[in-house]
Amino acid sequence: MYKVGIIDDEESACAELERMVSDYGKEKGVKFSVSGFIGADDTSLDNIVANDIVFLDIEMPRMNGMEAARKIRRADCDVVIIFLTRMAQYAIKGYEVEALDFLVKPVSYADFEVKFGRAVRNAASRTDDKIEIRMDGSCMWLPVSQIYYIEVIKHDLIYHTK
Repeated sequence: MYKVGIIDDEESACAELERMVSDYGKEKGVKFSVSGFIGADDTSLDNIVANDIVFLDIEMPRMNGMEAARKIRRADCDVVIIFLTRMAQYAIKGYEVEALDFLVKPVSYADFEVKFGRAVRNAASRTDDKIEIRMDGSCMWLPVSQIYYIEVIKHDLIYHTK
């Protein structure tokens, strides 16, 4: 099962993408768990980094999509990001945060199917299990294959990684 996160400031856009993910899953026989968030803030980002694929609106009032993507990348460098935008020129900035692709609103199912299919294939290649590490009020996801060993000193954990 793949975890999909959607962050958009328009509730209708979130609902429409959730429907498209559901339709895609039924057509392809793939299971998805979808979490939708209205707008980006630190709380939604803490929940979104546990996903395999993230749809992220670029233009949002509280925190724009590029700022959110940078925070997501600091926590998980492997999550697949697809930007949502009304203007394609904003999508070019997605390369700064290694976004896989972008969808122009309103999203057509044909365009969604192609780009989401690529995202699913990309997420499937990342089969490594991850653990969540919380430190100093933030969290990050660490691939288990990157850990050599974990040292315990009193109540502190020290991760020795590649």
